[in-house]
Amino acid sequence: MKITSILSTLFVFTFLISCGSNEPVSTNDQMPDWYLSPPNDTEEFFYAAGEGQSSRQGTALRSAQLAATQAMGAKSGAESICSSEII
Repeated sequence: MKITSILSTLFVFTFLISCGSNEPVSTNDQMPDWYLSPPNDTEEFFYAAGEGQSSRQGTALRSAQLAATQAMGAKSGAESICSSEII
């Protein structure tokens, strides 16, 4: 009886955990205004926004920073070699 109860509890627990999702959820409602319409470039400053996706927040952040850096390089006309290695 005790083993059946433990196995039943374990099964229910496993079932509930497996119902979770790893897919990131993002909508336009969650996007900041500066991302949807970045500020205009000035003589002193220029702006770029980057996007990154990953199941890990740190990896997504590094990917977004790399994308923004590449966009800024493209605006300035500079050539750069960027590499990103995700381990």
